[in-house]
Amino acid sequence: MAFELKFWEDAGMLIESTQLNVQVGVDGTGNPAQAVRYLGSNTSTILWRAKSNPGVDTIYCTPTYKIGVWAASTVITLNTEIMATVDNTYKYRAVGVVGTGLTGASEPTWPLAETGQVVDNEVTWENVGLHHTPSEFKLATTQGGLASAVAGDPLSLGVVLNGGTAYPIWIEIYDPNLEENDPDIDIQLVITEVQQENV
Repeated sequence: MAFELKFWEDAGMLIESTQLNVQVGVDGTGNPAQAVRYLGSNTSTILWRAKSNPGVDTIYCTPTYKIGVWAASTVITLNTEIMATVDNTYKYRAVGVVGTGLTGASEPTWPLAETGQVVDNEVTWENVGLHHTPSEFKLATTQGGLASAVAGDPLSLGVVLNGGTAYPIWIEIYDPNLEENDPDIDIQLVITEVQQENV
């Protein structure tokens, strides 16, 4: 049986959600921005429980980093994005790769100016701006719940999620960098590892 629990753009669960977008004007309008996604499946004959202790442990939705951290002697492909091992608030994209794209044995000194580049063995990294952090995101099951939500905290969804139900997940995004309509957001929503069961 295919795993069917997904994020959706709409309560009818017709349009799958593939990314989060920040909708904040560079002048600060719309900051913080709010959006809603729906978690669920159109199949009403299935349900989900936490894999760790089914029916007892809570299922959480948590904002986490989507980009990785630099690592030594690692093969990198073009356009891979990473952060420094000691976070300097910037993200870096592989804009040049030669040979197998192997990073060096030692972490490079990261440029702190946007568009600055550094060569890391077989990879050229470019500073592509400040990265988002989980602490910029509040989650709630209702729009009104965002007022008391704590930024960066996981959202409790209960111990069982039933198929055929669209669970709303309200998201409030505060973008301190005022990057307008950022299409390359580096945060994702992650659900506790769950097991799918037939009802």
